[in-house]
Amino acid sequence: MALAAEVNAGDNKAGKFYRMTANIDLSDYGADYNDRKGWIPIVDYVSTVQPEYPFSGNFDGNGFKISGLFINNDITPNFATGLFGYVYGGTVKNLGVEVDITGGYRVGGVVGCVNNGSIENCYSTVMVSGGNYVGGVVGQIVNTMVKNGFLSFFQENVVFLSNLIL
Repeated sequence: MALAAEVNAGDNKAGKFYRMTANIDLSDYGADYNDRKGWIPIVDYVSTVQPEYPFSGNFDGNGFKISGLFINNDITPNFATGLFGYVYGGTVKNLGVEVDITGGYRVGGVVGCVNNGSIENCYSTVMVSGGNYVGGVVGQIVNTMVKNGFLSFFQENVVFLSNLIL
């Protein structure tokens, strides 16, 4: 996806708006992609404090879903892992994800870590595995409103489950 490449290259998309117009299948970025790591999260979290390039835009799934998402990121435990790795001051809303994620810390189906942002009307059906701050929709929540979300997931190896949004 062009959005992922642009954000990971340094454009945080502050003030920009994106709206999905159809379901997206990310199966091409599955277990055989990226040295068996799968999808590279939108914002590749590179710091334990704050990533270099957070997503700060507005992403509206428009009621559509992203399926086929696979992430295996357990070898870099300080990364935030999810469709979006790190959202700072941005919004993700009206989105569904079907994922299989393994991560270290800050692991969520939609967002690994969100700070000063908004997550609304999102859901995930996930198999999630990680260490600390693990959730079906969002892994770690800091100064953020998360509302009207739900999840269905299987978790394993979880030390601290950060949120169950029902």
